[in-house]
Amino acid sequence: MNSQDANTPGASSAGNPPVDLVWLKECTDDDLDAMKAMVELYLARTTTQLSELDAAIAADSASDVRRIAHACVGSSGTCGMNGMSQIFKRLEKMGASGKLIDAAPIAAEARAEFERVKLFVAEKVAN
Repeated sequence: MNSQDANTPGASSAGNPPVDLVWLKECTDDDLDAMKAMVELYLARTTTQLSELDAAIAADSASDVRRIAHACVGSSGTCGMNGMSQIFKRLEKMGASGKLIDAAPIAAEARAEFERVKLFVAEKVAN
């Protein structure tokens, strides 16, 4: 389990690190190369998924929003991106309900958090 509770309110707020490094190190047996590879894969895949999510929201496709967000919850949680995971859980729930009224602002929140993740890993993992 992640060392930071994934249900912590405000997990994506600026006061909390966007990546649980303890968890990420544990998942990769503290192997820097494995950690870099995992993060690179996460960043590439999430970039694609965020674009897919935007398209699904624009098309008002609740089932696609749910499906994409569900995949993002899993990969974000696996990589210790707790704030991202929480945002994607909200989108997944919206997709499941069939009501996407506030989905666009939440997707924008996901993009902002994703930028935090990229900056954080560039500093903490790339070195």
